[in-house]
Amino acid sequence: MALLPDSNYLRLFVGGLTHLIRDEFADAVRLLEEGISFNEENLPLNRDMALIIEQVSRLDPADATVSGDETISATSLLLGQFNPRRTTH
Repeated sequence: MALLPDSNYLRLFVGGLTHLIRDEFADAVRLLEEGISFNEENLPLNRDMALIIEQVSRLDPADATVSGDETISATSLLLGQFNPRRTTH
């Protein structure tokens, strides 16, 4: 990825997703939106990134808890919404 130009959509998506896993939502959304604007090769990927942006905008950090008092990151909460089957131990 480092060899791709700064305006390459794949590089922007990787940057945005990297910010997402760090719970840096404003930067994540900014780079994902920028990647969408440059991506003319893989339009279905734009829809996937738009879905992530939509879910990030719905996050409420106050809801970032699991049963009990265990706190999870907002990113874990977001990703859990995409997994219809949660594993419980």
